[in-house]
Amino acid sequence: MDKKLKSGILAVVVVLALAAMIIPRFLGTTEFKVTPHPATAFETARKTGQPIFLEFYAKW
Repeated sequence: MDKKLKSGILAVVVVLALAAMIIPRFLGTTEFKVTPHPATAFETARKTGQPIFLEFYAKW
């Protein structure tokens, strides 16, 4: 690859990365609510048709 092509690809990657960080702020898609009551949150999401994100982990 020549130097111009590499710098062009790098510029595109940087622009896309910045867009991925900035656009959700304007669309309002960054609202995550953390709750200690996941069963209640799941039922509320199911009734309203909203998506739900479950995060879990294990200490092994």
